[in-house]
Amino acid sequence: TNDGSTGLVSYRGISGLYNNSAVDGTNNSQAFFSETKGRTTIPYIYSMDSIQEFQVTSSNYSAELGQAAGGIVNAVTKSGSNALHGDLFYFLRYPTWNALDPINKSKGIYTQPVHQQQQFGGSVGGPIIKDKLFYFLTYDGSRKINPISFTSTSVIPNLSCGLLPAAACAAGKTYLNSLLGASSRFQNQDVGFGKLDYQFTPANRVSASFNLDDFKSPNSYNTATTSNNNSNTANGTAVTHERIFVANWDSTISPTMINSFRFQWSQDL
Repeated sequence: TNDGSTGLVSYRGISGLYNNSAVDGTNNSQAFFSETKGRTTIPYIYSMDSIQEFQVTSSNYSAELGQAAGGIVNAVTKSGSNALHGDLFYFLRYPTWNALDPINKSKGIYTQPVHQQQQFGGSVGGPIIKDKLFYFLTYDGSRKINPISFTSTSVIPNLSCGLLPAAACAAGKTYLNSLLGASSRFQNQDVGFGKLDYQFTPANRVSASFNLDDFKSPNSYNTATTSNNNSNTANGTAVTHERIFVANWDSTISPTMINSFRFQWSQDL
């Protein structure tokens, strides 16, 4: 279920801060906020096109997982194969297809909370050396135009200015009114993913992947569609940069014993 309104998820009523996220067996959480890398400001950190499968565990974790009291989400990324595969995708959300936001409409604001939203990209994977070396690449772009509406419970023309001169009072009210209403805002994100897999012996396989995420959204630290008793001077810029490198070495030692060596370097800004 939802844990608050910021996008966190709760398992069994436990705070979302006690969850853990993993990609290809390596930790995809960051310690400062105890949330998934990138937190809940960005749309996503890995493209859906890069994910082969995922597993959700809410209790009785296996020995390779842990670091959680709530839930664990473990995702595995795609790899190339001997056959060449690729895809392209494009999604569009357009204002003339959307209903008006009821909160804005009740206050006489008839602008759409989302003017336009696009998601586009593709992936390709195949062999470099048949049966030995494979590649997989993904690009995912997201563009969103979503103005924010600033409203006030006070009726500014009726505010009392005390002992201020009439001209100064009128100028002040005009300025306060100019800070209300719809204000421009956009969210741009670019995600890139690349992966190499090398089967250098029948019993040993090495893979290395790199995921890059750049997100920029001026005037968008507050992501709500409406901000009451606030103005466009009270919002801030949201910028996120993610760099994640993961390497895996899987070895079959015997029919009953395997070993997985995992390495990760990541930067969450």
